[in-house]
Amino acid sequence: MMHYDINYVPCFVLLDKYGKALAKTGVPHSRLHVITGLHRLLQMKQPSTKMGK
Repeated sequence: MMHYDINYVPCFVLLDKYGKALAKTGVPHSRLHVITGLHRLLQMKQPSTKMGK
């Protein structure tokens, strides 16, 4: 995404393996908003790890 000139992205939607929507980003108003929203969705998808236990 960083290497393309993207003019408009309505939103990103995170789907489970059955195609059910789990979360979505808001309507972006800037490139930073797109990157931040996508980053947060990817963080949601990562399994949480318990360090030191």
